[in-house]
Amino acid sequence: MKAIDARNRDILTIFLLESGIISMIGGILGILIGTIGANVILLGGLAVAVIVGVLSGIYPVRKAAKMSPVEAVRYE
Repeated sequence: MKAIDARNRDILTIFLLESGIISMIGGILGILIGTIGANVILLGGLAVAVIVGVLSGIYPVRKAAKMSPVEAVRYE
């Protein structure tokens, strides 16, 4: 740039603008990726909670389904 008669101030301005733009793009991408990642983790946690709830309910539900109505009323 010095070869085409650029001043130190011009070079400094160009490099600062470039670094600012790259930083801004990186910040925006970081926010987007962080938001998407948080939503994925949230949905994953919800899925795990539902799966654990269903799996822990299988045994009591099967036992209750096999029980006769007379037996069920007698225990109450």
